[in-house]
Amino acid sequence: MRMLFSSCCKWVRLACVPVLFRNITVELYCPLHRDTFVNSSLWPLIRSLTLVDMCPDAGAPERSEEDLAKYRPLRYAENILTCGVFDPHVLDDVLTNMTGLVALRFKLSSGGVLPHGLPWKALKVALSSTHLRELTLDCLRTTLHCPTDWPSELHALAIMPLPPLTALRYRLSPSRQAPRAYSSEMDVMNTLVERLHESLVVLELPVELANLHSMSHVQWPHLRELRLIGELSPSPPLPLVSVLLNMPRLRVLDLKLTPLGGSDMPPLWPPDYHVSAEQRRPSFELETLAISYPHAHDKFFSHLAPTMHNLSLRCLPHYSTYLWMRTDRYLSMTAGRGWHCSVPASSSMLRILQACPSSPLQGLEIEYRADHGDAALLPRIAVAFPALTSLKIYRYREHGDVTVPVEAIAQRLSTLRLLRTLRLHLDFYDTPERTMPSRRTRELIYDPNELREFHRGRLTNTARVFARLLAPSVESIWMLHPASYKVTEWAGFGVTPAGSAGTPDAEVVPICKDWIYRFRVPGLKSV
Repeated sequence: MRMLFSSCCKWVRLACVPVLFRNITVELYCPLHRDTFVNSSLWPLIRSLTLVDMCPDAGAPERSEEDLAKYRPLRYAENILTCGVFDPHVLDDVLTNMTGLVALRFKLSSGGVLPHGLPWKALKVALSSTHLRELTLDCLRTTLHCPTDWPSELHALAIMPLPPLTALRYRLSPSRQAPRAYSSEMDVMNTLVERLHESLVVLELPVELANLHSMSHVQWPHLRELRLIGELSPSPPLPLVSVLLNMPRLRVLDLKLTPLGGSDMPPLWPPDYHVSAEQRRPSFELETLAISYPHAHDKFFSHLAPTMHNLSLRCLPHYSTYLWMRTDRYLSMTAGRGWHCSVPASSSMLRILQACPSSPLQGLEIEYRADHGDAALLPRIAVAFPALTSLKIYRYREHGDVTVPVEAIAQRLSTLRLLRTLRLHLDFYDTPERTMPSRRTRELIYDPNELREFHRGRLTNTARVFARLLAPSVESIWMLHPASYKVTEWAGFGVTPAGSAGTPDAEVVPICKDWIYRFRVPGLKSV
């Protein structure tokens, strides 16, 4: 590619340079330095910059801070909790001279239990960049390391000039261990939210850092996307609807929340919560809505406008994923954080969908456990959302039931005439389980032969039944199953319409013919 580009004429190269260097990602293995950074002649062309923390001080092992200092001296940082590669003086020089920079992203990671966070001085420099419009902090877990005079620094943040950010994203891993939030993080995020609420269009925060009281007392005239992720108290200080009522232009609402303490998720709009006459609006004109553990008696669903294009009502993580994680090497992801909440029943899911208005919905995802409402749930979907093109269903068997009514489920979905992609998890009783082939390693693994037969038999036959009964518009069917090197995998089947291959019924063909090999290759991404 480099040779091709260099062989082009000068005018072609000059025309391509602004496009090629519009979005830049820089990996920092040592402290930021002007001589080893992107050539300064290109700085005015850069509009989006991502700084990736590859600091050797990150990835602390599971040791105390004192033991770590003896185990491996720090190279660049003064404190194990602070990354040392983001030199604030050089960063200030870079951001000041990147006059066209609009979006800045800090991507930090930590492979150990101790966080390796962004220093406050570096973030302060970023917030001083007047031309910045989007700021993203993307971390597995982090902490904003504070100076000793933090009260005065926090006061300075409250009065210093800030760029009119339109997007503020603070992403932390939802599976991070305690502490889930640091006081310095809460101070910074609460101050930024209070000062930027009039300009923000996109806001993404861990729910542990969201001050709902403050957010409910200000107006959000331009906010179109709100994402809250993390663990929510079963008794939040106030219902989330009190915040949403101040966001008249909200179009995307993504609430990937997990309740704490073995309780159910509180409703966004409790039945006994009444809003004032000034706050009341006829409906929320959302286009995309994602809610984990939806509450059957949530009044929020009855106040939705018929404008939605995508709706997701799921568990976090998926209950199937949690079950398959519990007995393998992914146990550490949920260590000490067992499954606290119940999977919504099909009768509850039916009540929710009945409250939602019919809309031109194109994508739907639901996760539920079968009960007496199972027979009415899927027909309701077909009636309320006839324009669906993509449908994802996680269905779990009723307690004590060992059968799955495959044909009945397919028949209930057959009236979706525009459906193109169907993804299913049907919780088959004969799904392979992990075994311990060797007492020496005590490792639980799947038998490759069992996985192979499950794919060729159960999954293929099920996909064939759906292909035969669903509308001719369906192009692909995907079946979820456990995998050896990843928690889950999707087995894909392309649908050949009836009569096209000389057969009276529709037929399926595996999309990934190398699925056996995929079971044995680590590092492949699963959906």
